[in-house]
Amino acid sequence: MGHLGKRVLLVDDDHLVRKMISRHLVAEGYVVRTAIDGLDAIGKLRAGLPDFIISGLNMPRMSGSELLEVVRKRFPQIPVMVISGVNAAELPAGFAPEVFFHKNGFDFHQLLETILDVTRNLPLRTALPPIDNEPVIARWDEGGRCVIGCKDCLREFNIPRSADIIRREKWTTCVHCGKLVQFLVAEHLEGE
Repeated sequence: MGHLGKRVLLVDDDHLVRKMISRHLVAEGYVVRTAIDGLDAIGKLRAGLPDFIISGLNMPRMSGSELLEVVRKRFPQIPVMVISGVNAAELPAGFAPEVFFHKNGFDFHQLLETILDVTRNLPLRTALPPIDNEPVIARWDEGGRCVIGCKDCLREFNIPRSADIIRREKWTTCVHCGKLVQFLVAEHLEGE
């Protein structure tokens, strides 16, 4: 079969949904990794990129729409299918996955055919993006807190006062996705 071995990342906070969809995909020859929400999915993306992502919409910690935004910015070559209990008309403006399925309104045969159609012309393997070793630049917010943005989950967070200092470079862990983030603070801002 043409889809044998294609890698799918299945993201949904409902264990039953993950189990049912995963079982059907594996039976058709797909390699399936699962994640419980968008932040868990970002961790899975660090280990290797899939050929296709299926994601729920309403999930804790990071929703499907937030995950889609990260995927569009960081991995635009990966197609995304969103499955949700909401109607397509209720989706946020500008929210544009390749495919949308209502959780209660599709059958597995239709799901498999759609995945096959969307992934038919993809390259055999999607390469990991080049490693970006550039540190992020910290900035001060209006409340006097030092803030940086994580390049993995694309969220900003306050730098904890206990951030490790290695020479002039500093390191901390993203409070959202757990990624180790290197940052720089301008010399005139240091002193706290």
